[in-house]
Amino acid sequence: MKRREFIILTGVGATSAGMLSACGHPEEKLIPALIPDDEYVPGIDVWKASTCAMCDAGCGIVVRTRDHKANKIEGNPQHPVNRGALCARGQAGLQVLYNPDRIKAPMKRVGERFSGQFAEISWDEAIKILADKLRDLSAIGKANSVHFFTNDRRGMTAHIATRFMEAFGSHAYLVNRLFNEDSAISGFLNSYPFVNKPVFDIANATFLLSFGARFLETWHSPILYSRAYGDFRRASGKVRGKFVQVEPRMSLTGANADEWLPARVGSEALVACAIAQVILREGLAKNTPDANFIKSFEAYSPENTAALTDIAAEKIIRIAREFAKSDRPLAITSSTIEMTKSLASLKWANFLNLLVGNINQKGGMLLLEKDYTFPLAKLDLPNGFSNIDYFKFPMMIADRPCEILMIHNFNPAYVVPATKKKLKTIPFIASFSSFMDETSELADLLLPDHTSLESWDINYAEATSEFIVNLTQPVVKPEFNTKQTADVFIALSRALGDKVAASISFSSIEETVKQGFTSFAKKETPALVKKKAAETDAEEDSWKPLSEKGFFINKLKNNPAYELESHQLLTNIPLTDSLLSDAYEDQEYPFALLVYEHPTLGVGEQANLPLLQELPDAMTSVMWGSWLEINPKTAAQLGIKDGDVVEIAVEEVAIGGDLRTIAQFEPIQLPAVLYAAIRPDVLAMPCGQGHTAYGRYATNKGVNAVVFTIGSAGNKRGILRAKVKRISNENKLIRFGTNLPEHIEIKR
Repeated sequence: MKRREFIILTGVGATSAGMLSACGHPEEKLIPALIPDDEYVPGIDVWKASTCAMCDAGCGIVVRTRDHKANKIEGNPQHPVNRGALCARGQAGLQVLYNPDRIKAPMKRVGERFSGQFAEISWDEAIKILADKLRDLSAIGKANSVHFFTNDRRGMTAHIATRFMEAFGSHAYLVNRLFNEDSAISGFLNSYPFVNKPVFDIANATFLLSFGARFLETWHSPILYSRAYGDFRRASGKVRGKFVQVEPRMSLTGANADEWLPARVGSEALVACAIAQVILREGLAKNTPDANFIKSFEAYSPENTAALTDIAAEKIIRIAREFAKSDRPLAITSSTIEMTKSLASLKWANFLNLLVGNINQKGGMLLLEKDYTFPLAKLDLPNGFSNIDYFKFPMMIADRPCEILMIHNFNPAYVVPATKKKLKTIPFIASFSSFMDETSELADLLLPDHTSLESWDINYAEATSEFIVNLTQPVVKPEFNTKQTADVFIALSRALGDKVAASISFSSIEETVKQGFTSFAKKETPALVKKKAAETDAEEDSWKPLSEKGFFINKLKNNPAYELESHQLLTNIPLTDSLLSDAYEDQEYPFALLVYEHPTLGVGEQANLPLLQELPDAMTSVMWGSWLEINPKTAAQLGIKDGDVVEIAVEEVAIGGDLRTIAQFEPIQLPAVLYAAIRPDVLAMPCGQGHTAYGRYATNKGVNAVVFTIGSAGNKRGILRAKVKRISNENKLIRFGTNLPEHIEIKR
């Protein structure tokens, strides 16, 4: 045995401040210890507050650490979004931090391009390589051929990189996440005098009408709305709310509804119009448009639209009456690509909210004032920042000269595999990925980012009548020799000289976040410059309680834009005949294909986490793979049985520009799941799998369904047509609670 002494400090109690201590590693008094194992270090648990980064919901978390290691993530009980709850994705955050497939240090290519051969280098050398490349292009007037793309939609990385790129003379692009609700909502609200994304008061509604919004799974903020749904359903002290879900394939959310209306794919907006028409003709509206608008709306009656929606007129009329007569009715909808004709669905669902007068009312759609909507706006975000949808990326790199491509938190070679051909023509690619994914494999330089549990950041979240500014802070020291991408850009700015360096006045992302977060909490505009010692000491005193809490709340008021006359809002949606005239039939491709976001794997970002891979899908119990959902009646007609391998082929879609040649759809093979809660004319498959490179837990698992969403994005009505045939009876399904037909072997 070896005799060791350990210094351990006492004094950390069970108070919330102590439990959420974010400073230091408290240990107890000096004691001698005889230890039989060199690995054993006595210590105590320290809980540190931060923000979950596994999706955009912005849930607060507390991380249990011991002896400088994180070993458990829980929801922050004080955070207004999740109130201590946390979904499976959030719980899996530790598997990002300790994933054995992380890139552990900066690396440069040493073999032939695209050979995948890299050698570890120092950070000084890595930054010099990239700085030299940038400097050479700037010297010959080609600074604008450098492009930076990121998926970091709400944080500091995009802000700092944008400042850098604008000063350098080029552009930074924010690639909106696949199945992103915010972009479509923003576009809709901008067409009205609205200035903020809505928050839906589901908890206080009495009738909830949802058009494909999977709020118990992936929609907006699943934990926030799951908690609200519990209050909506709770019968004690109030009337139990009624819930109707309109969608062609029953989701987990739909399975919790009182009624499921399996409308035809793409007809969700028509269903909303038919309900609105009943409310208008029967005089049930609280806000009524002018007579000419009501008359022009007669074509959208349930009787006229029943054949297109496949929902009986009698059922629509009954639901319309129940909705309008309810004390606090609320309509919600998904604006993602899986909800076909998404913008129309969004407009007409919100039109229902306008009719029943629930805007900024209890149990209604809350649109709040814009103050603090985007905290980083107070930092004067430069003009070089541009939003693009992910499916526009191929056209952008095809149309614009690109000598250096920098990619952060975005994997275009997976989202659109055919872009690999274009990516290989770019002379130099730098990847900031933490993992060797499909795009990193093509890079010349790897600059691995910290994980969120090692990083500094400021972002935001919304809750009912509250806007929350969230703090992300390191809960442990970096596990490997990685560097936060924001700090890399700060180092690059110093290396490129005074002009670029002047664009970023702060010395590190830690300094930026501490100053900015403290200023936001005081409702001051952050002065992101180096401060005098006395000011720094005072700021540190105010920083400690903020860091222990991990967030602060700004109470918001109702948006005054709603003081306008109701008819000005109601008639702002132009009626079109397109909803009534689109064709549904296609003899060669008889099925509509729905591609939806996997409840836990997302669109593939979390596929490298074994905890989520082995979590059974709630509706099918499938894990570790992909599947195609098909109605049992349809399957019987095609001779397909549960578990059979089938081949699905998708029609070629002309989307426009060069994207047509990029989005070629090859037939894919995968197992079939007979799923009774889906329309007979619909096929459905989840995203999340199909990686060709993303570590041992994700590579070569299932098929990549993301590629089909590009066809849905550009196709008429947003519907991708498909055909399917049986290939073999080889059962490839891995399901929970059954004898697994396939053993999961992980190469180490």
